[in-house]
Amino acid sequence: LEGKLPESYVAYGYCQQGWPYYLYLDGDKAVSFSASEMDGSHLITMEATATEEMIISDFEATHMTGVDEFITMWYDMERGLVFQFYTCYMPEEDHLALCEYLAEYYKGVTLPAVSTVIWE
Repeated sequence: LEGKLPESYVAYGYCQQGWPYYLYLDGDKAVSFSASEMDGSHLITMEATATEEMIISDFEATHMTGVDEFITMWYDMERGLVFQFYTCYMPEEDHLALCEYLAEYYKGVTLPAVSTVIWE
């Protein structure tokens, strides 16, 4: 997401069992992204006020809306992967645009492969 978020966001990156998980913070504002196998072990949950099924870059996706936050998960059924993008205090249109960007980027990435992530 380099160049996609304001410079005020501080990046914290680490891996969980070899899978990329990234977190950016700017005070109360938060952005996180993760990729993992479809076993449900790394999924973030939140109390959603609305849930919607949609398509993100040709992938089936679930988009959840909270009070000031969004979670979008899209599913790569061929590879058995789930991608999850979370934002807090970001406009929904920006959130969805970043989902599209990430989904397109990770179409060709072999995972788990930490060296292929875009937060360097």
